[in-house]
Amino acid sequence: MITVFQVGNKETHRIEVEQPFSGRNMTVKVDDVIVAKHAYAYPPLLQLLRHPSFTIQFSCGVNEPHKVELRINHLAFKYEAYLDDKIIIGCLFPEVVGYNAFGLAVAAFVLAMWSVFGW
Repeated sequence: MITVFQVGNKETHRIEVEQPFSGRNMTVKVDDVIVAKHAYAYPPLLQLLRHPSFTIQFSCGVNEPHKVELRINHLAFKYEAYLDDKIIIGCLFPEVVGYNAFGLAVAAFVLAMWSVFGW
């Protein structure tokens, strides 16, 4: 999953956030240069249980500097981008919300079947 957005008024920068669906590395690029990588320490399910949220901070711009902050919380399905402490994107990966909701529904169904039938 890739999200691309631009920041800046006079000096614009293209920010690309890539979150692989099944991989362990999240990559952040500014103008096609990697500025941050977040490597998950555990497989996706264990990562969700042990460390559901993290923040990636970086700055971009020379003449017009901006502080960019990505706040990721997998458990609450919150993937937000902040520019100079103001929210600019409320959901970086809208398709993930559907995947996570489906996964939770399947887990709830399996738990219900297990409690009823004793699987």
